Amino acid sequence: MDARVKAVIRIIHQELAKPLLIRALSKRVNLSPTRLRQLFKMETGLSPIQYVKRLRLEAAADLLRTSFLSIKEVIFQSGARDVSNFVRDFKKVYGLTPTKYRARLLEHVPKRDQALVRIANKTKKSSNLPTE
Repeated sequence: MDARVKAVIRIIHQELAKPLLIRALSKRVNLSPTRLRQLFKMETGLSPIQYVKRLRLEAAADLLRTSFLSIKEVIFQSGARDVSNFVRDFKKVYGLTPTKYRARLLEHVPKRDQALVRIANKTKKSSNLPTE
């Protein structure tokens, strides 16, 4: 794999929660934005934007499985900035909205553990943290 594409992939992974612009990424590896897109797609099969979007969706799905964060917190921690676009993209990939995805996961959690999840969510809501 081209060393510049590897460098961009490393940057994307390290800075996934931050806004990532092709122009800025291309400057960091001394390529034009057009050439970076071409090389990246040739090496990975995805454009840089598609790659970032896929990683953010995977990060969000992982947070939905493993955390008690609200849906909005999950979305923003995964690096997305637009909730409605993110929800639409998530549904395209996973077949469910993030809320329904988490609810489906909770169906497989034992009843005693579901009570802990409800308590954790109530505690968060009462502490005035943003919720869905």
